[in-house]
Amino acid sequence: MKDKVEKVMSEFKAGELKSSSGKKVTSRKQALAIALAMKQKDRSN
Repeated sequence: MKDKVEKVMSEFKAGELKSSSGKKVTSRKQALAIALAMKQKDRSN
C-alpha cells in the first residue's frame, strides 16, 4: 500500500495527478482518496 500512496502523492505534488473526469487534483485529501481507491481496486482483482 505504501508504494501506491507514494506514487500518487508524488504525482499530486508534481501537479500531474488527474481525477477520473480528467481534471487536475488540487486537494491533498482527494489525492489520498484516489490512492486508497486504487489500492482497493488492486486487492479486489
